[in-house]
Amino acid sequence: MATLGKLKFEALVPCLVASFVHLFITTATWGHKHEKFIIQSVTTLSVMTFMKVILASIIFSLLSVLYCQLRHGIQKLSEKLFKKNHMKRAFIGGIIIVAHQ
Repeated sequence: MATLGKLKFEALVPCLVASFVHLFITTATWGHKHEKFIIQSVTTLSVMTFMKVILASIIFSLLSVLYCQLRHGIQKLSEKLFKKNHMKRAFIGGIIIVAHQ
C-alpha cells in the first residue's frame, strides 16, 4: 500500500479483503485461535520514560535512514554490475540470501 512515501488508496480494498480471507481461513477452516493480549500494568509517566522514548525514536529513525541508504546503494551497485539485467540481479540476490542462511 505504501511505496516511497505515497499511499496507494486503490490498494486499500484488496488489502482488507486479503486480511479478512486470511482471518477466515485460519480461524474457521484451520481452527486456529488468536492470542488475546491483556495489559497487566502500565508504566508511570516520568521524564525518564519520556527521554527513553525520544532516544529510541531517534535511534530507530537513524536506522531507517541507514537502511534506505544501503538499499539504494546496493541497487545502484547491482544495476551497474549487471547492466540492469533484472534476472541476473534476482538470481545472484537469491544465491546470496541462501548462502547467508
